[in-house]
Amino acid sequence: MNDPSALTNLAECKEQAGDCVTAERLLLEAVDASLKLRAHGNLAASLESLAGVYAGQNRLEFAIRLLAAANAYRWEHVRPLNAEEEKRVATITARVRAEAGPIRFGLAWAGGKSLTIRQAVNEVLQGARHTGVPPGAARPADAYPSTPGSAVDPAPWS
Repeated sequence: MNDPSALTNLAECKEQAGDCVTAERLLLEAVDASLKLRAHGNLAASLESLAGVYAGQNRLEFAIRLLAAANAYRWEHVRPLNAEEEKRVATITARVRAEAGPIRFGLAWAGGKSLTIRQAVNEVLQGARHTGVPPGAARPADAYPSTPGSAVDPAPWS
């Protein structure tokens, strides 16, 4: 079985190199491995990284929902980000907040914050099944409607 942390790290390198397709594939492998290991902390990190990939593909609502679900999980289970992770997640969050605008961001954040980590993973995995499009492929903006120390809620209205 693959190490979810190693897959996530490799995926982040691929994303930085501009290879979002490979990054997404590796992150989906990391999600699968984390599920098998019941390593929910790794799931949160994979969702945060997937949010970065999806933000780069202009799938803003979905990226925001994943960030919010991972943030809620970290907050509830007191699993803070280390300094490097915090910077990475803050950068992704700032990017999607700026691109989405305050109302769109707030609605997507509220919808994502209400998800359990498992529900967020299911959204990722079911996305391809229901549309026939791989989870990272561009979709219409309404495809995913919004329905401790470092685990700071980036307040949708701030």
